[in-house]
Amino acid sequence: SETSSESRKYWEQILKRFNDQEAYENDTVTRFKENSNEVELIIVVSKLLTGFDAPRNTVLYLAKPLVAHNLLQAIARVNRLFEGKEYGHIIDYVGVLGKLDEALTEYSALEDFDEEDLKNTVVDVKDEIRKVPVRHSEVWDLFKGVYNKNDIEALERHIADKDVRDQFYERVSAFARILQTALASDDFYLEFSTEQIGFYKSELKKFQSLRLSVQFRYAEKISYKEYEPRVRKLLDTYIDADEVQVLTRDVNIFDKNMVEEALTEYGKTPASKADFIAHQMKKVITENMEKDEAFYKKFSELIEQTIKDFYDGRLTEKEYLEAMQKTRDDLANGYQAGIPARLQNNPRARAFYGALNEVLNKKLDKEISKKKVAEAGIEIEEIVNNLIITDWKKNVDIQNRMENQIEDYLISKRSQLAIEITFDEIDAILVKCLRVAKNNF
Repeated sequence: SETSSESRKYWEQILKRFNDQEAYENDTVTRFKENSNEVELIIVVSKLLTGFDAPRNTVLYLAKPLVAHNLLQAIARVNRLFEGKEYGHIIDYVGVLGKLDEALTEYSALEDFDEEDLKNTVVDVKDEIRKVPVRHSEVWDLFKGVYNKNDIEALERHIADKDVRDQFYERVSAFARILQTALASDDFYLEFSTEQIGFYKSELKKFQSLRLSVQFRYAEKISYKEYEPRVRKLLDTYIDADEVQVLTRDVNIFDKNMVEEALTEYGKTPASKADFIAHQMKKVITENMEKDEAFYKKFSELIEQTIKDFYDGRLTEKEYLEAMQKTRDDLANGYQAGIPARLQNNPRARAFYGALNEVLNKKLDKEISKKKVAEAGIEIEEIVNNLIITDWKKNVDIQNRMENQIEDYLISKRSQLAIEITFDEIDAILVKCLRVAKNNF
């Protein structure tokens, strides 16, 4: 026939490429095991019952009678743990799962197990489908304090705390997974009405949209490797796909045009824009803290206090946004109240100044000594810069010379600073200065 002729041609091409059947089968199985979509389905007859280990294998279709250990070996193909896989699915076309209890109790390898311990080895998909309303309610339970569930601004603010946001992501993921299972089963359409199913679909879209806007607002990079592909596929298959957005573009908080473009695209309330700027700054501060701890710590404290003032009702949304915009400008320009102007365009010297100031702060007369300490920061930066060579961070001799020269400098400058610097204070300054050097040169 034409079909058999086409089959023969296909098989001849396979043999030409792989030389023999075994090589072809081994290659196919290997690609199935890989974490990709190149091979998604394998159809076998009396194969892969033993010695086959593919943790990503999630669904097993049974279309021939199996009993005893053969049945156990078959269903064991989908019981391995894998990222994003809560359980394996067994689609039984011939009713062999009715023999499972007998297989479990008679199999010699399980003879030491109590029968009670083997209960729920396989769970009817109907039981999972009935969890859809439960997982849905668990998401909304996080928003009990929000009166209007359509008020996106209120919902976003309600999960401002990172621990609560993490719970939100986890519960949305659980709801998405159970809904995906339900939508793939005929029983879902028998137990739930069309209106109910449409409601749960729309709720997932709402949760997904909220998740993305919250991620944007609080400058989070969430890598749910199992979550995003599954939700995207779920929306593509069962729900309108036009709601899927992926926020991958990093925003440079110091690039005003990029920030304005991101805020225009985001297009929400002044408070949400202020939160976006605040959390983008917090991310930059965390990444740069080791470069200049004193400088970035003060900005971090200022941002946290401003956020608290807004959420405690001491600032309006407009004032909150204006405060964050000013803080962003100061951070971008390297300006901080109390730091001498001559350090503004010299971040390395400013970092050494901060190291000195943190240790000696209580002894310094702010008006008289600030300029002298700023000068010391500049001169220590020059000392370090003159000693830098290739791979100096691995060179203990260079680091010792740095410490010795900075120590000699501090001892010689005690009279100029008009304060007594103890050896303990010098040791503390040396530790901070070496850390500054390693993170700035």
